[in-house]
Amino acid sequence: MNKPSQPFLLRLTSSQLPNWLVGVLTCVFFVLLQALVFEIEGIRHSYSLYSTTFFFILTTGYLVFISRIINNNHEKGFFKLLSCTKLNESKKQDHIQEFHDQKLSWKEMLIPICIGLLHGFFVNGASFSFKEVPYPFLKVYSIIQILIIWIMIWQSTSTYLRNMTKMNRLSRAIEIDILNTEQLMPLTSAGVISILAFVGVYTILFIESIDSIELYNPALLPLIPSIVWMVVTPLSGVRKRIISAKELEIGLIEKGIEGDKKALEKSRIGNNLENINVVDLMTYKRLITATPEIPINIPTASRFIFYLIIPFFTWVAASIVDKAIDYLIG
Repeated sequence: MNKPSQPFLLRLTSSQLPNWLVGVLTCVFFVLLQALVFEIEGIRHSYSLYSTTFFFILTTGYLVFISRIINNNHEKGFFKLLSCTKLNESKKQDHIQEFHDQKLSWKEMLIPICIGLLHGFFVNGASFSFKEVPYPFLKVYSIIQILIIWIMIWQSTSTYLRNMTKMNRLSRAIEIDILNTEQLMPLTSAGVISILAFVGVYTILFIESIDSIELYNPALLPLIPSIVWMVVTPLSGVRKRIISAKELEIGLIEKGIEGDKKALEKSRIGNNLENINVVDLMTYKRLITATPEIPINIPTASRFIFYLIIPFFTWVAASIVDKAIDYLIG
């Protein structure tokens, strides 16, 4: 059995140190690196100059921290799903091995590297030489920052999607129980918690005072598609399976209402038919009809809505603070 491998982003938090501490140390490392660049270039150290890279510094620390939290949640959900299957031990071990193997190929990593380099050179000028451009080391460091952000976003997103795809594949080994769709809740929870990575980054974006009034800012365009992608991926095909099971169960109930007791023996309540009557069957039919076609409950739905409004609350709070400071200064 091959040893499972993880992307570098997750290996950063594989030690005994708390995840939040590793995130903080990541931020400290890049602050010190920027200070070194300032020293090399002879740039005066000031808060205003350091603040220009706060988004990069906070985002890298946040992604290091949250990626481990999300991955651990996915792993917990995976084992919950596994416990609901009737697979033999050999099949279970195969799924466990597959889930833990999160290796990203070097060919795949060429994509964010190319995008990051193109983005970096576009932001800092199509080309430059050390002799012609002031502060060349700072320019190079700026390109490296953009490259690192792209690599981290790619690694985290790729890892989340792989995890959720594997969870979805495992869920196909679970027989749909209309009265217990709760057993599929790890799929919904995995999608909801995965959007924390995007929500957190956009919250930092608003904290950084990027003009929040300009809601047409291109940085906001990927937000909704990314959230939809994260939520839909683990639930792919699940809705169809639940709908199919509901239709089958309702068909059996209707036959039972018409007097076909034999049909009811194949239904979910087939072992409890002694004292059942038409009224009970009609009540049961309404219960099945009202069953959600995706596995969701109130806490998960509430958490999803809360995550979505975090950036908006950040924007409002930042605007209020900004206006208050302007008022006090003025």
